[in-house]
Amino acid sequence: MKCDTSTGYPAAWPIISMLVRYGREDGRCAFCNAPDRTSVRRNRRHPAHWRQLDPAERATLAGGGQLAESRDWSRPVLIRLTVAHLDHDPGNCAPSNLSALCNRCHIRWDAAQHAATLNAARRRRLELVGQLCLTPGPGRGIVQQ
Repeated sequence: MKCDTSTGYPAAWPIISMLVRYGREDGRCAFCNAPDRTSVRRNRRHPAHWRQLDPAERATLAGGGQLAESRDWSRPVLIRLTVAHLDHDPGNCAPSNLSALCNRCHIRWDAAQHAATLNAARRRRLELVGQLCLTPGPGRGIVQQ
């Protein structure tokens, strides 16, 4: 599938994303089953467990009020489904590589990749100002200017 060179995503990505989120996954997170575009409270001890707001809580929010956190449940969060590339390659849009995930599950799925990207950027910034890199590897050490 041809990819947009600026993003790495295929031109048909909006359609692919919608088919995964609402076709195959039926508007729910594939990991925790939370429904898209719904306010829920997550269990503090087991964040993958959630519950929808009860009618009194919905009325409080609709009236402009706020709900306090409790010992067991978080403040309300709005679930938004996104599509995760399970191998972290935006160009690989094979159905087996795509999964609809809520914001929490998607961030957790990508956590290791985000940490590696952040560490690499931090290392590049330090090398650009002349900081020596102590780990061996190609392109590491003092950057010549």
